[in-house]
Amino acid sequence: MKIRLESVHDEPFRWQESVEIPVAGLERSEVLGLSPVVCEGRIVRTDPGFLLDARLVWEQTVTCDRCLVPFTEAREERVEALLLSGPRKPVAGEHELQDEDFGVVRVEGEILETEPLIAEQVQLSLPVKPLCRPDCAGLCPGCGADLNSEPCRCESKPTDPRWAALAALRGRRGEGA
Repeated sequence: MKIRLESVHDEPFRWQESVEIPVAGLERSEVLGLSPVVCEGRIVRTDPGFLLDARLVWEQTVTCDRCLVPFTEAREERVEALLLSGPRKPVAGEHELQDEDFGVVRVEGEILETEPLIAEQVQLSLPVKPLCRPDCAGLCPGCGADLNSEPCRCESKPTDPRWAALAALRGRRGEGA
């Protein structure tokens, strides 16, 4: 949706829309599906620009990082930003972000395009390591069994060779005691 900021006067401008975000555009292999993102928001004129306040609601299907099982979860995010007209000042090379750079959206001209803003917020809210549940046991590294639903099928648990020195100390302590 395109919102003409010049049409926002003393009364808040309210809108509601549903945005389809292509999963391929997210470039995240763990994201398998994404429902349309429902956005309800308002824009209020303020000094020096406009205040945007919106609520985003959607469902996402992602793959658990530990057990690799797909799961669907409902998501809700709140977006608050200061909208300022005019292009961003060009900066050569690397530069450090200042406090005033966070929560500010630069709008070229007087038209706010909501779809890129919504897509960016969804991308930012995707979990780095999605888990189907907080206590997910994952997969057995030996036999590959999903430890959430079945026991390990390994004959014997291999001992990590890095613990061999400690095992030798435990053996000597047991003999001398």
